[in-house]
Amino acid sequence: MCIDILKVLAYSGPSKLTRIMGIAHVNYSDLQEHLGFLTKRNLVEEKTAGKKNVVYVLTESGRSVVETFRELEQMLPATEGSALGCLEINLLSDYLLLGV
Repeated sequence: MCIDILKVLAYSGPSKLTRIMGIAHVNYSDLQEHLGFLTKRNLVEEKTAGKKNVVYVLTESGRSVVETFRELEQMLPATEGSALGCLEINLLSDYLLLGV
């Protein structure tokens, strides 16, 4: 689900919660949990747009994770249920940030 959220932000740009929920097919409480995780990992940033609107945007690190995931998808054969989970996103972001 984390990669779905990152992809929404990569393709749609800055987005409100409702837009992310609709495109990623995730409920509000799960989205809040995953956005909290992605924000702590510095992959997503919360910004204020206008007076009240809060939008979420990809950071450069988040963009790197999405690009690396796309490359992995092309290299690895697709299997059902093979999407990266939050644990894998965590490991991938550590790898990219540390430049290992």
